[in-house]
Amino acid sequence: MFVSKQLSKKISKKISKRFASNVAVERENAVARMVMSKKPVNSLSLEMLTDIKTTLQDLHKDKDVQGLIVASDVRYPTLIFSLSLSLKLELDSR
Repeated sequence: MFVSKQLSKKISKKISKRFASNVAVERENAVARMVMSKKPVNSLSLEMLTDIKTTLQDLHKDKDVQGLIVASDVRYPTLIFSLSLSLKLELDSR
């Protein structure tokens, strides 16, 4: 079946929402894009890992989602995925 680009754009359903403070989700049809945005470097703290877990659990419940892209919108000074694991913060909180 041939679908024109114009018709494809009309059919395309794009949804954007924030599940947690450090993670946003954009959806286009059956593909979700989870975007991490914890400045300055997307360090993997307990808070960030909890946000990622919550987001993944919510996406898992959505039966319309069939694929996931994990991305970052943080620049330090260029686009990075994650630069560190925040151990000091986690050890200080115990």
